[in-house]
Amino acid sequence: MVSIVILFVEALEMRPTDRKCLIARAECYHRIGEADKALADANETLKDDNRYVKVSEICVSKFRFF
Repeated sequence: MVSIVILFVEALEMRPTDRKCLIARAECYHRIGEADKALADANETLKDDNRYVKVSEICVSKFRFF
């Protein structure tokens, strides 16, 4: 799972605002116990548009942040 996170880091270097990539990396971080990093990525997807529903769904159903 850590190697997958590295691939998402590299992908985000090329496309830093790719929400799908940020969400996928957030889920990877969550699965390896890096809740702070997962939440940071989830928050980043909401930065320009706080109505991005996919993030809310993930945070509630998978991360249980709220």
